[in-house]
Amino acid sequence: MKVALVNLKGGVAKTTSSVYIAAALTREGTVVLLDGDPQGSASDWTGLVEDSGETLPFTVKVVNQRTMKKAAQGFDHSVIDTPPGNPQVIDAAIATADIVVIPTDASAMDIQRVWPSIEAATRAGKPAAVLIVRARLNTRSLAIAVETFEKAGAAVIDAHIPLREDIKNAYGTIPTNLHGYDQVATDLLEVHSGIAS
Repeated sequence: MKVALVNLKGGVAKTTSSVYIAAALTREGTVVLLDGDPQGSASDWTGLVEDSGETLPFTVKVVNQRTMKKAAQGFDHSVIDTPPGNPQVIDAAIATADIVVIPTDASAMDIQRVWPSIEAATRAGKPAAVLIVRARLNTRSLAIAVETFEKAGAAVIDAHIPLREDIKNAYGTIPTNLHGYDQVATDLLEVHSGIAS
């Protein structure tokens, strides 16, 4: 399964979600995280883990729009981290992916930034689902966000990633408590299984 994390807006936890989903998918086979963001945050994350004498449980490769598809080969699962505002890399990631995941906060402004990413996935004929991150669980704002997406016909991943300090401070560490990203990975595998059959 190949999953692209896409959002034209920056600061929506694409890299964090990519690392956590990659970690969750290692329970289901070999995983590569393709770092398509020129800022290289996922690669830097890897370097910090290695500097501490440890190793992430998945491979990380730096890619661009030309090398992405080939770099995804040879692994059971690929997770693609994309930059904001780089249409060439985003389009290549969507073309490579089986499923597009769009991380977002539940705020009204962030919700508005999701639609162009959904439209890009739809144009490419790829299924897309919204992943609500930094969620304040059991709040009206979360319920309104889910309702807004569902009324517009957008798929929303059932597992919402809670606002947690240890997720915020996980950069450069190996994710152990997955805070719902394990359920996200399970949901994505089920969707992929439905696509493949």
